Amino acid sequence: MMQFAQELEQWNAVGLNAVHCAISANDALLVYHLGIRSVSDDHLETIQLLQSNIQTDESRGAVSHLRRILSQKNLVEYEDREFTFYSNYFF
Repeated sequence: MMQFAQELEQWNAVGLNAVHCAISANDALLVYHLGIRSVSDDHLETIQLLQSNIQTDESRGAVSHLRRILSQKNLVEYEDREFTFYSNYFF
């Protein structure tokens, strides 16, 4: 869906799908490696679970990337501003 939205240049949809994809990927990593899943509504707590339980160079990079993606969540989901590919290029 994210690729389809990109083809249509629907950047808010691209951003929203990217945010939810990243959240789901983090959940999958936690379940796969630790057998746990966060029940918190605060996605930053979920990042903290990953960061404190899986400490590799790769996981540190993933945590950093996930933080950048989640920093855009409010813009994409709630604010009345247009999310654009060029002004928010971090995917």
